Amino acid sequence: MSCRIVFLVGVLGLIASATAIAYAHADRRHRRRT
Repeated sequence: MSCRIVFLVGVLGLIASATAIAYAHADRRHRRRT
């Protein structure tokens, strides 16, 4: 179970970081256009 928890936390972390980066890029583009 410990291995599964660590794996899930790692995957969630990667998804969260990827989403944050994508959102940041979109926000920057929107600000530049405005």
